[in-house]
Amino acid sequence: MSLAPLLILLALAGCGDKVADSGEASADTDGDADTDADTDGDVDADTDGDTDADLPYDPVLDSDVCEDVPGFEDVAGATSYYVGDLFADGDRWTGTESWRLFATSEWEAAGGGDCVAIWDVTGRTVAGGGACGSCAFSIELSMSLDTGATTCPGDLTAGAESFSITYAVEERAGGAAGVYFAGSGNPLGTGVLTPERLSYVTEAACRWF
Repeated sequence: MSLAPLLILLALAGCGDKVADSGEASADTDGDADTDADTDGDVDADTDGDTDADLPYDPVLDSDVCEDVPGFEDVAGATSYYVGDLFADGDRWTGTESWRLFATSEWEAAGGGDCVAIWDVTGRTVAGGGACGSCAFSIELSMSLDTGATTCPGDLTAGAESFSITYAVEERAGGAAGVYFAGSGNPLGTGVLTPERLSYVTEAACRWF
């Protein structure tokens, strides 16, 4: 992520944390765009249980996290994730970040459905981790919506067709990585890091509309 939040919440702010909730929220059910993306140092999205670099672009994601959440049983919504897959060539980066939305039965009944929004990413490595004191370096990124590959309705990505953001990267044991918003130090997600690749995924977030 980190996949902001569905429906109309994807109003990104180009400076600071993504205002599309950039995937920054974890499996909270209050619809806010804030907070706790797995800072325990594990690599949640690695489907084979190890911490090597065979991770993400298509991690196994739980699509039912937001189904029948107490207090929201009759509210249309979706389980939201952001998944990033970036490749390095020297200090230059290219790749994608996708916003994965898994519809609840209530949203499906209202005409919604699972969808994905995909941004093409370019960027460069910069020294320092910004507000993340434990991060080894940061990546200044520019993102541009791939309208041909995106299947989510246009109103969900309106205002986020292109934007810039900086992520800070924390190197962890065994090739694992933590990804943070460099401007605030808030966590985005966890993943894996090699000299040539950074892959990450956010925790699940519930989006209601």
